Formats: sequence, structure tokens, C-alpha cells
Amino acid sequence: MIPVQYQQVHPTIQLLDFVESFWMLNNSTDEDIDVIVIPDGRIDVSFSYSAYKPYHRQIDNGACYFKIMIEEGTVMNAPGLPILNKEVMKMA
Repeated sequence: MIPVQYQQVHPTIQLLDFVESFWMLNNSTDEDIDVIVIPDGRIDVSFSYSAYKPYHRQIDNGACYFKIMIEEGTVMNAPGLPILNKEVMKMA
């Protein structure tokens, strides 16, 4: 069994200016797994749930790497946000 499944989905055309992708991590094992998150300069907003934590949200500035533990049975979802979206560039 693969310990953590990763899935990435591209947004609909209406969201392309604001979201590059949606991703999901799923730890379907019965063990906690440590994962290192590598910075990409984007703001990360993640949402997760498990049998132990019904709902959790986290915001990170994407500027430094960090280690997280994905607890057993946890599913984590997040949008991949562009560094600077086109609408903001038009206003500048």
C-alpha cells in the first residue's frame, strides 16, 4: 500500500485567475506519517479532517520548509494559489 496518496485536479476555467490547482493528500494507513513541506512561495490554505480531528484549517506563507505529521486516516485538501493573480496585476 502507498502510505500517502496524492491527487491534483485543475480548476474550472472560471477559477483559473485565482487557483492553479486543487490537491489532496490522503493517509489511509493506520500509522501517523511525517511529511516535509518544501516552500514554493505561495500562500497555502489547507483543510483537513480525520476521525480524531473533525475539521482543521491552516494558513502558511510558503516562505520556509516545515515538517508536518499526517495522522492516520487524515485527508488534507488545499487550493494551489498563484503567486500573484492577473486581476491584482491589472489593479497595480
